[in-house]
Amino acid sequence: MGRATWADIRVTDDIGWVLSEALTEARRLAKDAQTAERDRYQSGLGYIALAALFVWFLLFIGLGLVLTEPEFNQRLLVSLIVASTVAAGAAAPALWAVRRRLRPPVLAVMAWVDRLDAVTTGGPSKEPTMGSVFELLAEVSKEVPRWIEAERRAGLVRDPTTWGWVFFMVFIATNLLVSSLASDAGLGGWGVIAVGGTGLVLFGAAAFVYLRWRSRRDTRLLAERARWDRRFQEARASMERYLEEL
Repeated sequence: MGRATWADIRVTDDIGWVLSEALTEARRLAKDAQTAERDRYQSGLGYIALAALFVWFLLFIGLGLVLTEPEFNQRLLVSLIVASTVAAGAAAPALWAVRRRLRPPVLAVMAWVDRLDAVTTGGPSKEPTMGSVFELLAEVSKEVPRWIEAERRAGLVRDPTTWGWVFFMVFIATNLLVSSLASDAGLGGWGVIAVGGTGLVLFGAAAFVYLRWRSRRDTRLLAERARWDRRFQEARASMERYLEEL
């Protein structure tokens, strides 16, 4: 059918509208997947950086307390060098592994966004638009399950508000449980029960919030997959009718 541009798909009012709607939906799904993959990649790097900072802090403080060097400034310098070396040595391979694993999916989805932008908006693309519009949609249809899975894999990273609430509740619950189990907390029997029970309730609340969020996300992603399937089937049926009329 040859190479297609945005103008080429408007052969007739009916088929032009159906194909343009399908392309617009595909472009939206690709952009959502691009955002999800990018957030997942950046979050992975951020988690490693935070873990390295935490390790550095613990080593710096711990070495500063246990080293027998009488000179305070010298002790701080040794602690700084050792803590920085260990933290950097642990973080570097982890960052490389995350980059090697999570960056390629980001680039792959970006390439698809560029291809679809070139057709739907006439924007710049790193490669020419290939094949007909329907052939492009057929290729997209094979990618859609991966794009939806990308949003699923991103998890709570895609919802910072819910992530913040879950983290806050888990953090407070952990502190309460540790306090209730500590022998020097000074809590009586009922105090231990009250503090520990509050911690367990917060753990349960965090689990409830997360599971409800996951259920809603899965429902939304299933609806998006079903909506795309309908769009693609409509485009296929319209294309078949158009070819029969030629």
